[in-house]
Amino acid sequence: MATLGQLGVNGLLAVNSWLGMINSNLQGASRTAYKSTRPVLSDGSVTRLGSKIEIPSATLNVQATSLEWGQGSINSSTQKTHFAIDGEGFFVLADDAGRYYLTRDGEFHWGGDGYLRNSNGLRVVSTGQDFIRRSNKDRSDSFDPDGESLELLRYGDKSLLIVDMANRQGLKMSQYGSTVFEVAGDIPFRVQNNFDTSTDGITFLYRDPKQRTFVDAPDLPEFVAFDILNPALSNFQIDLGGNGIFDFQAFTGTPFDPSVHTIQNVITEINNYAAANNAEIVASFDTNGDRFLIRNVPEPKIVDPNFRFGNFAIDFGDNGLFTYQGFDTQRTTIQNIVDQINSYGAKQGGNIVANFNPATDQLTITNTAAVNNAMIFDGANGEAVASLFRLNINNPNTAPGANAITSAGDIDRSIVSLNAFVDITAQDVTSTSLAKLLKPDSSIRFSDLNGRALHQFFRLPGDPQLDAGLNGFAGSRLESRRDIDNSNILDLQLPNRHSLDIVQADLATKTFNQYIVTTDNSGPAFDPSGPPATYTHDKVNDRIISDGSGVVQGRGLLAIGQAQQTDAFDLVLDYRTTTSLLEVHFGQDREEQIDSRGYTLQYDPSNGDLRLLSRNNDPNSPPVLLVSQAGVLPVTTGLATTHRLAMTLNKQGEISFSVDGVTRILNVSGDSDDQFGHLTLGHAGGRLELYNLYANFKGLQNMNATGEMVAVGAKPYATFDVNPAGHTQSRPRIVQSALESSNASLTEYIPMLGLVQKVFTALSKIITISNNVQDDLNSLIR
Repeated sequence: MATLGQLGVNGLLAVNSWLGMINSNLQGASRTAYKSTRPVLSDGSVTRLGSKIEIPSATLNVQATSLEWGQGSINSSTQKTHFAIDGEGFFVLADDAGRYYLTRDGEFHWGGDGYLRNSNGLRVVSTGQDFIRRSNKDRSDSFDPDGESLELLRYGDKSLLIVDMANRQGLKMSQYGSTVFEVAGDIPFRVQNNFDTSTDGITFLYRDPKQRTFVDAPDLPEFVAFDILNPALSNFQIDLGGNGIFDFQAFTGTPFDPSVHTIQNVITEINNYAAANNAEIVASFDTNGDRFLIRNVPEPKIVDPNFRFGNFAIDFGDNGLFTYQGFDTQRTTIQNIVDQINSYGAKQGGNIVANFNPATDQLTITNTAAVNNAMIFDGANGEAVASLFRLNINNPNTAPGANAITSAGDIDRSIVSLNAFVDITAQDVTSTSLAKLLKPDSSIRFSDLNGRALHQFFRLPGDPQLDAGLNGFAGSRLESRRDIDNSNILDLQLPNRHSLDIVQADLATKTFNQYIVTTDNSGPAFDPSGPPATYTHDKVNDRIISDGSGVVQGRGLLAIGQAQQTDAFDLVLDYRTTTSLLEVHFGQDREEQIDSRGYTLQYDPSNGDLRLLSRNNDPNSPPVLLVSQAGVLPVTTGLATTHRLAMTLNKQGEISFSVDGVTRILNVSGDSDDQFGHLTLGHAGGRLELYNLYANFKGLQNMNATGEMVAVGAKPYATFDVNPAGHTQSRPRIVQSALESSNASLTEYIPMLGLVQKVFTALSKIITISNNVQDDLNSLIR
């Protein structure tokens, strides 16, 4: 039996838990698709047995909590990547480790890599257990009410996967917040598609090392090829501001040719240009960080005369006081000063004449007067202007006739510095402000057709950054935004070992054109590389086309159920092909890299050869040939007839591989971990046409924590292992450019705070009474 005090304390603990839930609901009221939490409160009863009163161990406690799954309202949004589910079900998300999560929060966005992601960076899963993805060049992103993309053409049309749980109360909030729930286990779906509407089940890959170029730009840079009839078209220039314009062809006497010239050629010639002009320009390439750098530090043309804010004046004696109006070092040029003095002199009968000689870099001012022909510089900048032109600031000559003063010498630094660009040219006199003479432009701008290609090749930002400069002069630097090569996407576990890293030896040997074609030839002849094939979804003929015939040995890689990993599967394909190799890669760690462990089963449709290869995590190491069987399968090359490929892998590592009913049995029963991973279909060269796909990933049903998982989306592109017969709710509707609001109502939970306060006060009184009674009893005892 509990005392009244214990009863009160236990009740306060329950109230505190209740209060925490109310606060959570109030905070979640503004969150997309937040589901409110409701406590299940229980109480005891005070019973009387004769003269005794039985007080229960607790009269108020939180027996359980439950989520309120009621539908929130659907509100419009301006973003096409925002989605709401009108009806039952959840979106499915996946992290990079292959773990699944469920959410009704459809506040998604396109990531920089083209994947549709939620605010935590989790990727959105499609019906075919692919990811929703688009190219950066693909501006279409519309979905129909069933969640099917209408125009995501480059990476394939997909449908949003919507599932529901038989036991929602088994869901647990994840580390990603209160609207993202954990899923214990795999999502047990089979992919089945005839490609009449969607490419669900297939994702086109572009990032595998055997498809990649050194420089991560499959379409750009588009170097202009050298044309002997018009060599200027392939040229490039770099405008270096105060250090002139570096013109590759004009400086070297040789037209720029991307099929001949190397990174080292460009760096060397820029540095030669700097040496020839004694200019502080430095170009370099860091092979550790794979970044190009060019620094431009122009020397000032004049010595700083300490300009101040304000005008300047010249006292011309009998010819009055000349005041320069609107003197501004950012806009005023030497010619402006000469023109204003001459304009004033013309008003004085032509008695004052100014002239600047760009050959000698000297200013001469002549003042002709009958009595006083003095020239005295005055005003806020009088001393600075006189110092700029190396003139006597105070010429008190009062003799009649002409009085001329001339610069004591060149006003520029051409004698002090050997830099060819410090000389004040005739163009500088008319167009360069005094401020730019003192602090020349340090811009770095690539121009001409191949200038723009080089800017893209080196991944340079739009504008240079300020540089502390050399020898005390300020300048600019332009540096690659990140590694320009593909080394950062190959093997994160072995960052210094990859075949597409630009090393020191490459700088002087690989031409620019060699960097933008696929050059990973680290494997044997039967494991070729090649640029990505051209992928097409032909809805009219219900087929997917992967065409590598338009390029040299174009390589197609198509992930099957990209979001799924498995160590056992059934795979059936109906195909036509002219390719020289048809491959099934399985067990790979990374979904977009076949050289990340696992195996490759390789079939040659032209002669029936069959090979089994083992791969590891080092993309520089070629695959190991385990089995080679010549002519054991039918010849299926040609686009006139449809053929069937069927493959089964069980958990014991036994492989059954069949072409048009002819079967071969192989075995990979080594380390079971090696066969667990992603599944990819590949081909080398030629054309592959797919007409039907069936893939069963042998996933376990999700029954322990969350009960059966059932698909509730309207698009039947993926069938499911569990029986949906018990799921009687109507199919949901996907609303694009909309979000589901929280079902936590402020009007419900704010008044509830008052109720909790009353309960808290009552329990506090109980504790007080209990304490008083205890004190009285103690007093009586004493």
